[in-house]
Amino acid sequence: IYIETDTDRRYWFKPSTLNMDYSSGWQQVGTQITTGSDQVTFSSALCGTDRRVYKALGFTLDDTFTVEWEFSLTDSGSSQGQPFALTAGTSQLDNSTTNQDSIYFKSSSAGYQLACKDGTTNTQSSASTYTNGTTLYARLVRSGTSGTLSVYSDASRSTLVNSATHTIPATVTGLNTLQHGVDAVQSGTRTLTGSISNVRVFNGS
Repeated sequence: IYIETDTDRRYWFKPSTLNMDYSSGWQQVGTQITTGSDQVTFSSALCGTDRRVYKALGFTLDDTFTVEWEFSLTDSGSSQGQPFALTAGTSQLDNSTTNQDSIYFKSSSAGYQLACKDGTTNTQSSASTYTNGTTLYARLVRSGTSGTLSVYSDASRSTLVNSATHTIPATVTGLNTLQHGVDAVQSGTRTLTGSISNVRVFNGS
């Protein structure tokens, strides 16, 4: 009798892993959001105009994945920022007008939400709070129709600040692009300032 003592997770196919490179390959739309120095920077980026940067992941996300990133953001009012969005294409970021599936981190001065778009239908979780302008560490997990966005105060992600959960329709598919931006159809008086870096994508896990 042989007893299996190796309990590591096994896959029929090796998951795709990506450490996002911010030095090249990004497309920029509008101003006030730029890439370089291993991060994306929001320089008082105004909502109400198509402002964003985007880059293809190089693969399409499964319905099970984990994404992590580091961020420090300050919102002016309910800015409706979409500073981190996984999208099925490269259309502008907004709540409803474009037909583009997405799962995204929605930010405002009141906190953050885990949100998604199924075609043109936008839904989001209740708001979870964090302190604007502090360095924090996010982890987004999708497992089928279950989504969790957790924010931690440390890089090892052991001290939880807050988390948001949301049901993601099974029909939200084809996510193949990472975008950083602001909502193109919200008030142009709302701004987003800060940075995102150290993005890692684990597809299939």
